[in-house]
Amino acid sequence: MKRVKLVFVGIFLYTLGCSITPLLAQQGRINFLLDELKVARTDTTRTRVYNDLSAAYRNGDIKRSYDYAQRALVIADKNNLKKGRADALNNMSWVFFRQGKYDTALVYQEEALSIREKIKEDVGIASSYSMIGLLEAQKGNYANALSFHLRALKIRERLTDKKGMAISYKHIGNVYNNQKQYDLAIDNYDKALKINQEIGDESQQASCLANLGNAYMLKKNFVFATDYMFRSLYLAEKQSDKYAIIVNFINLGNTYKEQKKYPLAFEYLNKGLNIAKEMNDQEAQIEVAEIMGEIYLAQGDLDNAIAQALQSLLTAKRMNNKDMILNNSKTLYLAYKKKQDIPKALLYHEMLSSIKDSIANQTNDNIYAELEAKFRMEQNQVLVKEQRQEMELMKKLQMADEVQKKRQRYMDIGVGVIVIFLLIFGVLVYRNYLQRQQHTNRLVGLNHELRLQKEEILNQRNLIELQNQELNESNLQISKSIQSALYIQQGILPNKQKMDAMLGHEHFVVFKPRNIVSGDFYWLGQLDNKIVVAAADCTGHGVPGAFMSIIGSTLLDRIVRLKRIADPAQILTHLDEELKIILRRDGAQSDNGMDMGIIVFERNDIDWQKVMFSGAKIPLRFIRKGNKEMEQIQPVNRSVGFATKKEKPFITHEIFLEKGSQIYMSSDGYGDQDNSQQVRLGSARFVNLLSEYAHLSMHVQKSHLEDNFRIYQGKSAQRDDILVLGIKLS
Repeated sequence: MKRVKLVFVGIFLYTLGCSITPLLAQQGRINFLLDELKVARTDTTRTRVYNDLSAAYRNGDIKRSYDYAQRALVIADKNNLKKGRADALNNMSWVFFRQGKYDTALVYQEEALSIREKIKEDVGIASSYSMIGLLEAQKGNYANALSFHLRALKIRERLTDKKGMAISYKHIGNVYNNQKQYDLAIDNYDKALKINQEIGDESQQASCLANLGNAYMLKKNFVFATDYMFRSLYLAEKQSDKYAIIVNFINLGNTYKEQKKYPLAFEYLNKGLNIAKEMNDQEAQIEVAEIMGEIYLAQGDLDNAIAQALQSLLTAKRMNNKDMILNNSKTLYLAYKKKQDIPKALLYHEMLSSIKDSIANQTNDNIYAELEAKFRMEQNQVLVKEQRQEMELMKKLQMADEVQKKRQRYMDIGVGVIVIFLLIFGVLVYRNYLQRQQHTNRLVGLNHELRLQKEEILNQRNLIELQNQELNESNLQISKSIQSALYIQQGILPNKQKMDAMLGHEHFVVFKPRNIVSGDFYWLGQLDNKIVVAAADCTGHGVPGAFMSIIGSTLLDRIVRLKRIADPAQILTHLDEELKIILRRDGAQSDNGMDMGIIVFERNDIDWQKVMFSGAKIPLRFIRKGNKEMEQIQPVNRSVGFATKKEKPFITHEIFLEKGSQIYMSSDGYGDQDNSQQVRLGSARFVNLLSEYAHLSMHVQKSHLEDNFRIYQGKSAQRDDILVLGIKLS
């Protein structure tokens, strides 16, 4: 039961860490708008803020989104604010789109487009074109959809609107994907993804990755498909984008269905269904029902297949979604055919044929070719116009060059005149020179005085050089002393043979002193069949820190080997008491001490090992065998050797880990490192690196950690001693 609680806490902390940042960012945006609304003095400002709030709630709470859009519409109509009305209609169109009410959404969007065309708002016109394209695609009118998306793309390219261009490329890819032209779809998705990576839009990156995964799934390339889907799901959860999360769960369910991995398919479909019900996303719910119907049909569960397909078909008809009507009709036809219910099978076969003919009228490749050709021809016309403008500019430049040449001739004449004046000036200077000869004798006397001053300066320089030589000799002696301290410290630290004998070959130590010798150290000991491992961070750097590490290592030898204590909390307690005695012999308060983490585990031949841990400001991090999530046991928030008013007792934690699990302890030096922009690496990024490299062998993990540190550090100085200890249980 104790292990189960620890697992639950680890999962909760990981989930909280992944989701809290985007949630705070989104809530921060909403709070900012609400504060702006409180001080808004004009109806124009209130209309804009209401519309912004509607857009902010669009992907999380469609009821609030609709409410704010209605408020914006009322104020805009009252004050004849045309842009405000168009934006409010656009927001309401999105709400109806989310609810699967495509005809209603289209009515609102067409009115928004009409207003935007009258006021010549190009950004809004492109947005309306894009939304109408989405609605036409949902209704199965793919030729119209592609036409509107190309018109939106043309405007956005003219405006150099990269974010809008990425959205258009994504929607064009969706049209091609629905028409089974997967290579064209993937090409457009890639264009959208590259632009979103360039501008750093993670939300749209998640959408593009999801679309790429779906396209590769339809191409039966399931390895690529699941890779893109999980990458998309990670970004969607990071952004708390529930609609994107739903899409990925449904895509994963569909992918596992295609691979006949039905339990996994049901698991992801049910996850998507639960969120879709929470969000009242009708389209997602009927899509889940459609896929579940196909799975039940494949498993021979005809009654459940019919129930799911009928549920999906009724809503698809209401939404006029031809693709879903087609797929559900096919499922019902095959299910009733297997049940020998010929009348119903014929009914749905006729519906299947009818909807196929309807969609076929919209899938003529020539239509797409004409639309693409027209779009490219218009682009070429723009290019020709730009070339003409460039030629005119070249002519103007040539004329300017001729004017410049004329100016140059005039300047040459001017230079000639200046040269003549300079010759005259030279004659005058020579005459002055003859007059100055009479001052030569006085200058000789001055030179003698300067010679004496020079000799005095040389004597001072020799004295400075002698002092520098003495300083260099002193520095050399200090360097030799520090080097000797390094040899002593290296002799105290466990060598590789000892660590291999006790821990096996699957372990690593990243040890980087800041100033030759280190205040960080690690210790390894054995008591009967128990292995004791310690990682410590002493106060101070260089020689003072090294002295503390020698004291700490010596005391650990005495406590474990002579006193035969193998409980981690008791080891820390005894170490704390003895350090206080050593550091406070005269009764004075000391600023020296150390942070430490201690692990104790037994050598055995069974698959599970009991690991005991106690920490003083140094946590234990571990990854269970077969898992990817990093779990952590928090230390006691106090150091060893310092005297405080209320000293918390050290606690021994026990966990059971399967052999093959990995455990880590480290000082805070790695996470405290700054890069050249003075940005700290941070403990969260350090833990992410450990998780990212955990699937590799231990020596490869060490190499990656060292390389990553060197690259991140760049030319900036190392801030602290660094110690990272990793062990794979064997």
